[in-house]
Amino acid sequence: MCPTTATRWWYTSAFRWPEFDFSLSSSVFRWPGGFDLSYLTSGWSLESFRWFDLSIVDDLVWTFISLVESLALPNKLDDLIESTCKQTPNYNLCISSLQSDPRSSKATNVEGLGLVMVDVVKSKAQATLDRINQLLKQQKSSSTSTGTTTSTLKQALDQCALNYGAILNGDIPQATEAFTKGDFKFAQQGSDDAANEANLCENEFTPSGSSPITQMNKDVHDVAVVTSSMAKMLLFAYYHLKIITHKLFHFKSNKRKRMKKNSISLLLFHITLFILLKSHYCYVLPLNEGNDLIEQTCKKTPHYDLCVSTLKSNPESSDSDLRGLAHIMVDTVLSKASDTLNFIRALLKQAPDENLEKSLAYCAELYIPVVKYSLPQVIDALTGGHFGFANYGISDAAKQAQACEKTFSGSDKSPLAEKNTLLHDLSEVAAAIINIILKD
Repeated sequence: MCPTTATRWWYTSAFRWPEFDFSLSSSVFRWPGGFDLSYLTSGWSLESFRWFDLSIVDDLVWTFISLVESLALPNKLDDLIESTCKQTPNYNLCISSLQSDPRSSKATNVEGLGLVMVDVVKSKAQATLDRINQLLKQQKSSSTSTGTTTSTLKQALDQCALNYGAILNGDIPQATEAFTKGDFKFAQQGSDDAANEANLCENEFTPSGSSPITQMNKDVHDVAVVTSSMAKMLLFAYYHLKIITHKLFHFKSNKRKRMKKNSISLLLFHITLFILLKSHYCYVLPLNEGNDLIEQTCKKTPHYDLCVSTLKSNPESSDSDLRGLAHIMVDTVLSKASDTLNFIRALLKQAPDENLEKSLAYCAELYIPVVKYSLPQVIDALTGGHFGFANYGISDAAKQAQACEKTFSGSDKSPLAEKNTLLHDLSEVAAAIINIILKD
């Protein structure tokens, strides 16, 4: 990124953005999410930044802006619930769940709201398990008095008891601990697992529609999905915060050195490094070398033919370096995921049979966060050079496509088989290319 007008903002006494205030004069770095990083800026002065490499400052500015925009942080703490719920897949459920708990009004950040939502999932899961146990007792009583039993229903209820035991004894404790410690990847995983367990329980009942706990399963699933979306917001935000913190510490630890007599040499070093980095990022391969790079890269992926055909179908690939090829693949994955989601929505409008409708609705729930959150975040991460996060996001897309396909079983032939397989394989190719970058 070449220095822009954003760089010059740092030469004023205060840099203001609608969602935060970064004042050099007061040495305070905070925003309404509840974080206070003033300890990072102690001892700084405006003059310090005059020795700072402009390219690094500019990168820092835009990384911070990306963080703030990703969270859509509110101007007032009173708006925290509403601004957070707007970024979840079920706004009304999110609002009603949080406003029903008095702790929400005291929450100062998204983590606090996430912990409240985990407890909402726990409460609904416990109520569902209690109902399952009640139904099992009724089944036992009925079989004792009549000498018969509806084995299919009992088997489904037994399996559901196991599903909800997993939620309460595994997923909920994991999510609670993860939100508390800031391990948001595991908070998301625990929430997603809880949602999946509720779905698995509902799918145990045959024929479709015979479940006595359909609404309860749906309630648990939906609040778990909302909780997962909060964890995803924080996962993305804290990854960027880690980058910012690293850069701030790096600058602060070297500030005194820059003020010594060798400051000119250090400045020349940064300028030289900047030029080398820019030449690396902007280097354009000759046509034949570009094609060779595609061949060499695709040989290191699990789907060589798909990799080659996808990259060569894009005219920009011949002039791209390895990072450019990764961008092209992720852009392709996003395009295919969007097409698949639109296809699912079109099928749902055709009023299919109940079993198929249930599977398609589940797939839509999987694809929406992939298209809306995960893949755009992967693209941002690639642009910023954050390849570890990009690899995590693209791998998640592959898992969601696979999970969608698995929901079709028995006599229900998947109408998404080809699309799910393509998206899964493209995601694996993209992940492989990003892994190559990580190893270099």
